[in-house]
Amino acid sequence: MRIPRSSVVGLDDEEVCWAVVDPIWPTVETEDELALLDQGTNGQQAIYATMLYAQEVDNGGLKQFFGNSSGMLWEHVRSGLLLLGAQEHLDLIAAAIEIFPRGVPSAEQSERRQALQALTQDQRDLWRAGEKRIYARGGFFADLRPSWMQYIEAHPEEFFVQSDR
Repeated sequence: MRIPRSSVVGLDDEEVCWAVVDPIWPTVETEDELALLDQGTNGQQAIYATMLYAQEVDNGGLKQFFGNSSGMLWEHVRSGLLLLGAQEHLDLIAAAIEIFPRGVPSAEQSERRQALQALTQDQRDLWRAGEKRIYARGGFFADLRPSWMQYIEAHPEEFFVQSDR
């Protein structure tokens, strides 16, 4: 599901990031988001999952990410952050995951929402402190963009076809 390198010539960093995950980004016609995600390379999967995560957390915090359907991708986000070397983000999501029963967010949205309702004030404060550190740097999306670009530049074979034949 890689794209021609020529398709990103002249694009800014954010546009490049979107372009490389576009082939695995679901549309309204997508029936199985996870099956589509599985068609991507490891790099595409990492950037896709962490982009979705960043959008959700920028919009409504970790609570929104885990409470929405996107929360089913928490394992992809964690492995994506690890692959990207985004340690502060990895530490934050690891701390967030720990509050779920058995330290594992459910695949079921309703169960994740129940766990979120049971958060203590101390747990909410811990999440907010981590979120605020990243919001102070411009937000999750802006903070992760350099990691996405570094990975794309270091591993072009995961995003671009060999030639534009």
